[in-house]
Amino acid sequence: MGQSDGSTVYEIEPPDQAQTKYEIEPPEKTAPQTFSQRHPYIAKVGETLGDVATGAGKSLASTPYNLAGAVNTGLRAVLPYGDKYIPAPPVAPKRLEETNTAQKVGGGLEQAAEMTLAGGPLREGAEAFSAATKIPAAAARIAAESANAGGNAILHGQQPGPSAAIGAGAATLGEAVSAAAPVVKRAAENQYQKFLSPTKQTTKNMTDKIVPELLERRQLALSGQGLENKAAQQTETLGGKINDAVSKVPTTVKPDTATVVKSLEKYKQGFIVNGVAVDEAAVKNVEKLQDTITQLGPNVSYQSLNKVRHILDKGVARSGGYAGKTIAEGTALDAQKEAANAIRRELSRQSPDIAKINGEFHFWSQVGDVIGATNQRRVGQQGGLTRVIAPIAGAAAGLALGGLTPMGGLDAAAASTIMLATSEVIRSPAWRTTSAVMKNELADAMASGSVAEVAKIAGRIAAGTYAQSKGNNPSRR
Repeated sequence: MGQSDGSTVYEIEPPDQAQTKYEIEPPEKTAPQTFSQRHPYIAKVGETLGDVATGAGKSLASTPYNLAGAVNTGLRAVLPYGDKYIPAPPVAPKRLEETNTAQKVGGGLEQAAEMTLAGGPLREGAEAFSAATKIPAAAARIAAESANAGGNAILHGQQPGPSAAIGAGAATLGEAVSAAAPVVKRAAENQYQKFLSPTKQTTKNMTDKIVPELLERRQLALSGQGLENKAAQQTETLGGKINDAVSKVPTTVKPDTATVVKSLEKYKQGFIVNGVAVDEAAVKNVEKLQDTITQLGPNVSYQSLNKVRHILDKGVARSGGYAGKTIAEGTALDAQKEAANAIRRELSRQSPDIAKINGEFHFWSQVGDVIGATNQRRVGQQGGLTRVIAPIAGAAAGLALGGLTPMGGLDAAAASTIMLATSEVIRSPAWRTTSAVMKNELADAMASGSVAEVAKIAGRIAAGTYAQSKGNNPSRR
């Protein structure tokens, strides 16, 4: 340190140049997450399903112990001194007890599966018992299902009463559903018939034939004219297909006219007793047609015999013979119809494809006849949508021109308009045919037994799970 021109000077030594070292410790190693930790919800579902499967396995494994217990209890009760000399049955290990809800559900499902396996033979036995004893089949099937559920409960060491009651209830529901199917189907047919609304006996007879088929085909109709137009289009298309198919039948195909003559002979014998013609006119009518067919010869072509059938059919159709009109048996017209049918059967045998087209043509021809007669009768009788639109348009016009009128009048007008509109909708072809088709589908589902079977399966599951949820198994004590 020194002085200079009177000021003090300080000398500071530089800091130590050595660098300070920092040591960083590595992070602690953590164990990787398990699948359960990463996906807790999925793991929980898997655990639950595992418990359900475990419960089913425990229930199945305990069945032999429970069966032995049931037999042992029965023998002890029936045989003299049975409780003294018959040893106690083996007790199911404690590890076969269901320990949580999921395992009890699994046990119930396993019991339901056992009931399903036993259900078929029990049902067959119940129906055979019904046939032998005249007991109603439905009652026998309900009793069998009740015995199935109750017996299964006994096999699992449970109280049979509640399970038997559940089984009987489910079976009763299924039988009731099946029994109601024809009622629902009749309602569907009646509703579709209201749309067609035939008045003459001939069209009524045709309606009875075509309505079930229309329902099966799910044929909806927005209007009567729409259905008539479709029927006309179908008959035109099918008529062309029939002509096409007949013309393409090879000339080598020779219908057997002898078969037709034999069919007529069988029909003719209905008017002869011990070789005596009781109805001479009927016999002569048939013989005349037999002679006509025979004159065609054994080598008549398919096309020629089909033309004969067409001529005979036209005469019968003109008289209403195919529309349900009664034809006196044995008359010339009745014999004509018999001959046409005999020829039709032979032609169908030779060419099944043409027979199928003919059936379609006949169906749509009848649909056209029925709805055509209905539409013709309804002309001028109904206003259709006009009856709905007119009151609404009138009310709107009145309000626009005259302003608001007293509220009571407006309410009355609105209510009457709504009622009229509702009535028109319910009476409309679209409503009637759609509702009828839906009812028919419901009836088919009810009659098929699928609904009843679902009810029985649900009852078996309910009986099994209910039994599992109640009390301990005696054979496991």
